[in-house]
Amino acid sequence: MNQQETDYVHLLNAYRKLWVNRSLQLKSDEDENKDEQNILYEAIKKDLLDEMTHPRVRHPADVKLQWAVKRIEEADLDQTSKDGLLSLYYSIYNSL
Repeated sequence: MNQQETDYVHLLNAYRKLWVNRSLQLKSDEDENKDEQNILYEAIKKDLLDEMTHPRVRHPADVKLQWAVKRIEEADLDQTSKDGLLSLYYSIYNSL
């Protein structure tokens, strides 16, 4: 396992600490074992697009980003994990 893969494993574990009750899809029909990077990207994108909420009560991505930033900043995580998650959230938000 290289350094980048280790970083994504660490960030995925940090994400799981923030959102304990969220299930993260580890397998799909096309790809039996998704890597941690794809799992994390998909989870953050779903969060920003508010896909786990009923369509009538969904919030815009900018609001979801603000909530995620606040939750990450207030979390009991090491600063490296916080910085990594914030960086991913902003990166994915900007690509939407």
